[in-house]
Amino acid sequence: FLIVGGTAGAMWMPLYSTFRTQHLNFHFVQDLDENTAYWWAQTQNPVPEKVATEMEFVHELLLYPWNESKTKNLAAVETIDIASPRFVIGDIRNAEQDQSFDITVSSMRNASRIFFIFPEASGLQNFRLNGDTFEAKLAPRGPAKGNYVIMFSGVQNKQVGITLNFAGTGPHAGFLAEGSHHLPPSAVILLKVRDPHAVPVHQGDQFISFQKIEF
Repeated sequence: FLIVGGTAGAMWMPLYSTFRTQHLNFHFVQDLDENTAYWWAQTQNPVPEKVATEMEFVHELLLYPWNESKTKNLAAVETIDIASPRFVIGDIRNAEQDQSFDITVSSMRNASRIFFIFPEASGLQNFRLNGDTFEAKLAPRGPAKGNYVIMFSGVQNKQVGITLNFAGTGPHAGFLAEGSHHLPPSAVILLKVRDPHAVPVHQGDQFISFQKIEF
């Protein structure tokens, strides 16, 4: 009875209070091809009033082109001047029914994570990294569900080399994305009005940019 009563009492407490601390991440997402940018208030609850007063999180649309689900709580903002990742195709090997590409990639904005995202139709079979070969597997959940995802963490100014092996002769299209916890200057006002009881969770606040790639 005490547990039920306590739960019922908590439900009547206001959101983002001491007794009902909630999760709220801020993601800045920029599409380098379409030249669009959005702030995403990532929360399962209504956007806090103070935050909504500073920025209108009213849009609901397809935020990521590889994800068929719409994202809500988006605020359209001006894009910022950022450098695309350095992306170099080295040796290309053609077999009768397969193609392999040696790729070198590095972040030009000191991002901590770099992602390759390929749809199933790209024909990605496996990839080779540091002498080892790994089977390409479709993501079972998350924003990249149903796509092949290869992620490198802790890259910052490092150069990453990888060999991608595809079935078929192409073209093989996908996306190259970068992620960082260093937010752009426009985050200052959002962080200022985020209540102490609206806490970041999991990977927290992020600055993500992405672009199309094709072989």
